Amino acid sequence: MYLVCACLDSCNRIDNAKSTILVAVPIKPDVSTFLFDNTFDEANHCSGTVRRGVADGVANANGARATANRSRVKCANHIRVSGNHVEPVPTITKNAANACLLFRTEPLPLVSFPTVGTSGGDFPAQGEAGERKVELREILDGTSLLLALTEFSMTAALVDVCKRRPGADVFRAASMPGVQKWMEETSLAADYSEVARRCRLLKEAFLVADHAEVAFSTGHRCRFDLRHRVCEADDGYLHRDKSDDIPVINLPSGETFQVPYEGEIAGDVSRTAGELPVHEEGQTFVLRVDRNRIVEVVGHGAVADRYRVFFAADPARGNIAEMAFGCNDDARVTGNVLEDEKAGFHWAYGRSDHLGGAIGLSAFRSPGNVVHQDIVYAKESPISVARAELIDVEGRRTVIIEGGAYRLW
Repeated sequence: MYLVCACLDSCNRIDNAKSTILVAVPIKPDVSTFLFDNTFDEANHCSGTVRRGVADGVANANGARATANRSRVKCANHIRVSGNHVEPVPTITKNAANACLLFRTEPLPLVSFPTVGTSGGDFPAQGEAGERKVELREILDGTSLLLALTEFSMTAALVDVCKRRPGADVFRAASMPGVQKWMEETSLAADYSEVARRCRLLKEAFLVADHAEVAFSTGHRCRFDLRHRVCEADDGYLHRDKSDDIPVINLPSGETFQVPYEGEIAGDVSRTAGELPVHEEGQTFVLRVDRNRIVEVVGHGAVADRYRVFFAADPARGNIAEMAFGCNDDARVTGNVLEDEKAGFHWAYGRSDHLGGAIGLSAFRSPGNVVHQDIVYAKESPISVARAELIDVEGRRTVIIEGGAYRLW
């Protein structure tokens, strides 16, 4: 099976890429119908982000027309995409009368691999392409643009590939754990120029912040120590000239995040502390945090008991690994973390090195214990944010959220 993907070049909207779709099974969505926006403006390249999937004929795995399309696309050096129409073209002609995408691509096989069972883990050694076994490292080292449509997040593992193969012109990836086709009508269809603007506003506030204070609708509060770290923005930009952050993004995109200081500097303990309320499976309990670690699960019931066992099994799981503000207005809270986290405030526990922190694979007692899991408090969530502020070293406060709604814009 051949799928076509493209990411627009920042200069002339033509991309030369060896493109691979990487899938971990089992996976719920139809992975074969994802493409990018079918229009572009030659003169405007500030917001040329991946937007909505439109071409269900280019790579649909079902039907004779799709089979014919894949056969033609596979043999073409250049592809023209206009609306739902896809055709191979022998050469590129700029300034075409009709709006379309023109890109050069060498489509590679769809590769699948057994699910790793947790977010934040590493790739297994082998996967499958068609009916043959393949070494995943060879696939990753031979790909310049990769879409990872997986059940659990492989973002951390993709960041490891970026560290091994630095430069967005060498390797870049979009991590899409749990992506659903209906997201084409929600967060994938957002105005990404506005998403990028909000990410920038949040980043400017983060860059001068010493710490954050968050009060939840339950009355609980937590302080996040933001010293010794630099925030990053996931605004959907994944061109070959991306240099501000590691070239791995989520799709859908739209958040600015930072790893809290984890206390790795001798004599300088982390000041992250407080209480984090969690609502899951109809039960609410509280995670008590001290020095950036979850030290106690407060509450009764099966869910609280399960978390006690979970964190007791490996102390690294209790690391506060991220705090972030999702800022994609088209994101909807449905229980799917990929989109939920783009809708509002969230934090995560576990692995953090892929986001700029100190806790990596070696901090866990075994590879099977590795995790990076987000907890979301968007306005539609059972627990929301009453107030969130970023505070600088002089005590000046910037209100980010109040009453569950953003106040920064």
